[in-house]
Amino acid sequence: MNKSTVEQLNQSHSHNLEAEQIVLGACLISDEARKQVLSILKEKSDFYEARHQILFKSYLEMNNEQVPVDVFSSFSYLKDKGYLSETLNSSYLTYLTELVPSTENITYYAKLVQEKAAERRLCEVFTRLNIGLRSKSIRYDKAIEEIKMFLAKEENSTSSFLQLMSWQELIGKEEPPSDFLIEDLLPAGTLALLVGKPKLGKSLLALYFAASVALGQNFWGKKVRKGNVLFISTEDGATRIRSRLWKMLDSPDKSQPLLYLGHDYHSV
Repeated sequence: MNKSTVEQLNQSHSHNLEAEQIVLGACLISDEARKQVLSILKEKSDFYEARHQILFKSYLEMNNEQVPVDVFSSFSYLKDKGYLSETLNSSYLTYLTELVPSTENITYYAKLVQEKAAERRLCEVFTRLNIGLRSKSIRYDKAIEEIKMFLAKEENSTSSFLQLMSWQELIGKEEPPSDFLIEDLLPAGTLALLVGKPKLGKSLLALYFAASVALGQNFWGKKVRKGNVLFISTEDGATRIRSRLWKMLDSPDKSQPLLYLGHDYHSV
């Protein structure tokens, strides 16, 4: 199946005309808005309409050539390059600027354009693979490999939370600093699980953690950051918890306000 066939099948794919117009219009009236747009949208194919593709292409070229972008300079550039047409002229450039409600939220509209472009690319890939698999012109394993390659490329190009990096990049990156309640043992702001067989002392260890953080006392020689603690036990009653606290602490402070205990859904 040739490319033109895919493009014909792709004509009805999603796009947001208003978002495209606002993005292009904002680029003509604000340098800051244009910088934000160019940090999100990279290719003329991110735009659906042909005249919008041409206009955005001119923005990219003018930016590379360090040519100021406004209605007058953009019209002159389009004219010099032979990009003008009946639908892309000075009147349309002025019309685009009049559509811009505000340049403050331009990243929102740019991301709408980006999202629709990603949808079109995804539809194009699956349309082509669907036809190829039905006609047996492409094998299943090749189709899966192409989908993986496409998704990897999209993840990188759309600045998603999932990013691919090379071995060299990974090794070259420094580890971000970690925040601990108990140094190198109990991370702050995370869910920590104590897992083990019954009767190994998991609940006792958890109580040690809670008391150490509440009192700000070192745990096994490790530094502890003092803080509020809520310790809830659905197995041990108040008597057993009290007994354990007396054993682990030389002189429990009855006025200590940072450790709150709960058992069987009742406060201790």
